[in-house]
Amino acid sequence: MTEYDSGAAGADKFTISLPRGSKAALQALVDAGRAPNVSAVIAEALAGYTSTEQERLRTRQRIAELRGGTPLPAKALAWARQALGVDAPAEGAGAA
Repeated sequence: MTEYDSGAAGADKFTISLPRGSKAALQALVDAGRAPNVSAVIAEALAGYTSTEQERLRTRQRIAELRGGTPLPAKALAWARQALGVDAPAEGAGAA
């Protein structure tokens, strides 16, 4: 886990809602010494999610370039998701 100082200058602080049990799971990571604090766990998870979404966007852009600017048809994307055993992203969560 990367170092993260939740009191660092420039850190944004706000309240989030998580499913029941999440708080205990996050605190368990801290208690087990796998993270310095809960904020560090959230920050690292967000960084991983953001990186994954950026990679998905780059992949889609590259596919469109290879296809002369034409995106993959929905049927082809559905086939690929089924073949890979990957669920379609939720509405508004970005396409992959």
